[in-house]
Amino acid sequence: MPPEPSTVTSKFTPDVVHELLCVLSDYSTLSAAIRVSKAFYDAFQSRSWLIVHSILENIVGPALPLAKRLEHYEQRIVPTGDPRMHAIPDEEYFRVHASDWELTGASVRRMVERAKTVQLLEGCYSIRYKDRTSCSSRLNSIEAVRFQKGLYRYWLCYELLKNEAFTSSTAKIPFSDLSDADDAMQEWVDSNERPLYGPNKRIRNGLMNVFKYLAAPELLELLETLAFLEDSMIWLQNAHWESSTPFVPTYRTPIDPAQLAKSLEARVPQDGYMYGLGGDDHDLIWVAARCLLRQRKDPAHLQAYCDVKAIVIETENDGDTCTVPSLGSGML
Repeated sequence: MPPEPSTVTSKFTPDVVHELLCVLSDYSTLSAAIRVSKAFYDAFQSRSWLIVHSILENIVGPALPLAKRLEHYEQRIVPTGDPRMHAIPDEEYFRVHASDWELTGASVRRMVERAKTVQLLEGCYSIRYKDRTSCSSRLNSIEAVRFQKGLYRYWLCYELLKNEAFTSSTAKIPFSDLSDADDAMQEWVDSNERPLYGPNKRIRNGLMNVFKYLAAPELLELLETLAFLEDSMIWLQNAHWESSTPFVPTYRTPIDPAQLAKSLEARVPQDGYMYGLGGDDHDLIWVAARCLLRQRKDPAHLQAYCDVKAIVIETENDGDTCTVPSLGSGML
């Protein structure tokens, strides 16, 4: 008969046990593992933060700093009653000072749930833009990281808008050159886009301030993520549209990724056709990112007007004409 598990595991040194626990794929496995033997339990107790953080990184992936930033804003800035962006550290802080950021059980649970949403939407994105023949994500490691970072950045912008971070009476937008931003805006406003006035201009300037440290490829990834979310919302609405005329949105508005993922999974649209913040003629995230590229005189701004994939390196099965397969409980 094989030896009892406790007899085997008791031979492992604390360092070996620590390394084993750090590579686990989820917290359910961790909970089971620390019940295997006292050695596993003691190793977890002595280095619990490192182990919990390592498993969270296994779940979320390389986009973990951006996931932390979103969690920091939602749960540590918004509850203070001052939802402005100035109080949240920049992205680099969450990359360099990971050990300084308090990780609570509630935060871990929320971040795991968001990671599931990101994974579900990544699978949907893969089907639509990478490989229509596969029911799971076929994005390679580079493409997956691009998508995940774009989605987490978008999600933070959505929360900023939802919490009126740029429109409250105490909001301060330190963007240094708003006149240039207005000039850049006017250069690309066409007959289908009205210029921004009042609160919308203030929101756009605030978002430009959020985006100012992003490189052109990152801005293009953000724009593609936004386009994907909007296309998915329109697809879902058309799937339940009773009119013979295809559904076309009358305005653009930010979309809640969590609500959209639930709707796609259940194949049931929410009340109304928007999962966003309400009526406006502009998607101000879209406007701000493009305007910033234009203001920089970056050649990448031309890509923002074309159907250029900033995330996918190459598609698979381009000639396939079959209908989109279902994912999980029915997504797409």
